[in-house]
Amino acid sequence: MTSSVTERAAGAVTPAHPGREVSREEGMEIIDRQAWRYLGISGEEFLRRWRRGEYDADPDQPGVMDLIMLLPFAREEREQS
Repeated sequence: MTSSVTERAAGAVTPAHPGREVSREEGMEIIDRQAWRYLGISGEEFLRRWRRGEYDADPDQPGVMDLIMLLPFAREEREQS
């Protein structure tokens, strides 16, 4: 029996195992690696520039959007679930 396209699509995005929450330190390591990869700067420098609004005029520039998506990893506090 063939499953529906919706069922196949849902299965494709359902993780085989649950993820785990990373610590702020681990998150900052991820941001640091990606900032070096995409922009050639440290993660701390990217965050400084972000907080100063240096990317406000053109957040779609290459690499910046990739790092913007990682900003939750830099939060000081994590929500408890």
